[in-house]
Amino acid sequence: MEKGISDKGSSYQGKHLSQCENLEVLQLYLQKNQITKKGISGLSKGIGLCKNLNNLQIDLRSNLIESEGISCLGKELSNLNKLDNLEIYFSKNGNLDSGLIGFAYGIRSCISLAKVCLYFYQRENKIRDLGAQSLGQRFELFQKLETLVIELSKKISSNKIININFFCIKRQYNKQGRSQQDI
Repeated sequence: MEKGISDKGSSYQGKHLSQCENLEVLQLYLQKNQITKKGISGLSKGIGLCKNLNNLQIDLRSNLIESEGISCLGKELSNLNKLDNLEIYFSKNGNLDSGLIGFAYGIRSCISLAKVCLYFYQRENKIRDLGAQSLGQRFELFQKLETLVIELSKKISSNKIININFFCIKRQYNKQGRSQQDI
C-alpha cells in the first residue's frame, strides 16, 4: 500500500491550481511523498498557469523528482513574471545536477524576483560543480534581486554540516542603487 501523495495526486493538485487565476501566494508542503518527475510535471504546469503569483514556497524534500523533474519545474516557473519571492526545499530528491541547468534557465524569465532561497543537500541530491555553477550564473542577471540563498551543503552527521560549493549572497541595496554584498 502506497503512503502519501503520488504522481496522480500531485498532478491532480496542479490541475486544480491552474484554475486559480487570481492566486498571489502559494505554499505547498509536499515533503516525504512519492512524487516523481511525472508528478512534478503535472503540478508545475498548474503552478505555471497561476499568472498572478508573487510568493511561492514549496517543500519538496524526500521525493523522487530527479533532474527531469526539477528542469520541468523551472520551465513552468518561467511563466510567472510577477513572482518576487521564491523558496524551495529540494533535499533528498536524487540526481538533480543536470536538471539544475534547465531549472536555472527556466526561472531567468522571472524578472521580478527580489528574494530567492533554494535549499539542497549536495550528497543527497548528487549535485556537482556544473549544476551549482549554472545556478550562480543565472542569478547574476536579476536586477531586482535583493536576497539570494542557495544552500548546497554536504551533510556529514546529524550534528555537523560541511559546506561545499556553498554560496549565500545577500545583496542589500541602498537608496543610491549601489549593492553591498555579504558573503
